Amino acid sequence: MVPRLRPVKVLNKNGLGWSTWIIAGIGWVAANVDTIEVASISLRDTGFSRAEHDAIQGAVDLGVAFAIAAPASASSRPSPSSWTATAR
Repeated sequence: MVPRLRPVKVLNKNGLGWSTWIIAGIGWVAANVDTIEVASISLRDTGFSRAEHDAIQGAVDLGVAFAIAAPASASSRPSPSSWTATAR
């Protein structure tokens, strides 16, 4: 069975965005968990955000997996520890 994959756009065409946009996008995923198994999202590393982490963890707790992409620039690549959520 193929997982239900949904791309989620949270950054603008220049790869920039506010934390509130990211949290809103993840919230949308959590609200639609009945139709989404895997959310594909592109993020930039602007440092650790408890609110973003908690939003991702909340969606993971509901059963959603995330495929997180980063821009090609090494300086903007998310560090694994910034975006780690744990299946419970």
